Amino acid sequence: MTEWGRTHPSVRVERKTVKRKTITAEQLHRCAMRLADLADLGHRHKRTEAAARFFAQAAILELVAARATDWPRTRLIYFKSAAWLAYKAGRIGQAEQIAYEGLREPRLEAWARRELPEVIAAVAKARGERPPLICLPGGSE
Repeated sequence: MTEWGRTHPSVRVERKTVKRKTITAEQLHRCAMRLADLADLGHRHKRTEAAARFFAQAAILELVAARATDWPRTRLIYFKSAAWLAYKAGRIGQAEQIAYEGLREPRLEAWARRELPEVIAAVAKARGERPPLICLPGGSE
């Protein structure tokens, strides 16, 4: 995931004027959802390039939120959301990577065992491939 989380080259930040401020995972998530709403709006108005950019930005924020939260259930929700946002942005490789990262969580809940592989199956379908067989430890419910 080379481009994820990097600052755009045209963005300049003056170190003297920037104050340090802590942003919580919940705030990142809320921003991601606002961007996703803008992407949906752009998609409805046939602005597909703008929608894809908004979805991609939302996916980045959601991924950062997933990695930043201390709550395991919330982390899984954010991973699932980030994966689907990346998928909607047309970044299917990143969507797959994010879903696999979520599946590597140590306390994987039953719903996540079902729903994160759905992202991986959608990626495989988009590529014209068969979905992979995913075997997770402790998979019986």
